[in-house]
Amino acid sequence: MKKYLLTLFMVLALLFLVACEGAVDENSEIRNNTTQTENLTQAQEVPSAHLPSWAENLELSEDEVYTMHTSFDWYWHDSIDEMTSWSGCVARVEVLDERVELVNTSPRSSFDTYDIVTIHRLRALEVFKGNAQAGETIEAMQVGGSLGNLILICEEMASLVSGDELIVFINEYGCLLNPMQSIYRVPSSARGNESLTSQSENITLENVHEKNNLVLTTDDLEKIAQVARTTQ
Repeated sequence: MKKYLLTLFMVLALLFLVACEGAVDENSEIRNNTTQTENLTQAQEVPSAHLPSWAENLELSEDEVYTMHTSFDWYWHDSIDEMTSWSGCVARVEVLDERVELVNTSPRSSFDTYDIVTIHRLRALEVFKGNAQAGETIEAMQVGGSLGNLILICEEMASLVSGDELIVFINEYGCLLNPMQSIYRVPSSARGNESLTSQSENITLENVHEKNNLVLTTDDLEKIAQVARTTQ
């Protein structure tokens, strides 16, 4: 009898230890899950349901700022004709303002890739290619910007100043073709004219980026407009 009671006691003790061990594991998982949630909450200072891949595992307090530097191997165009063929919109614009958002930068991929982009609002003054009309507001995106406590610096990002008058080449996704070649400044002597292509003289537009060796003139813009009219 004593042997039976001792055996029963040992079995009950063993079951109790197993139950306690299971409870410890469960509590450990809860603590781990809580930690992950807290870390995610800290990293989601950016007001969006998504985070850039480089920021997903960051643990930032409210007053911490994380800066990411990036650079791209941009496709370099050999001619104005090539840039035009790659563009959905070529226009003379006035820079209005800008905002920063998280945008899916891989819309055709099966995997969404969100990143910080600056979206420039531009008033179309003259449209040489595309469906926009003069007077309408169009937008052009560049990778980079500051959002919440995250800063993405793209080394080649162009600065678009409010009030500036530019010629821009924008692709079908609403992005500048590349920040070095796709922006030209209208000379101060030609600003305010209703139409650049109606000028008697052939005006050379100013390269915004020092690495851009492609020359763009008002004759080129007239050629772009003529080709666009014949293909509509």
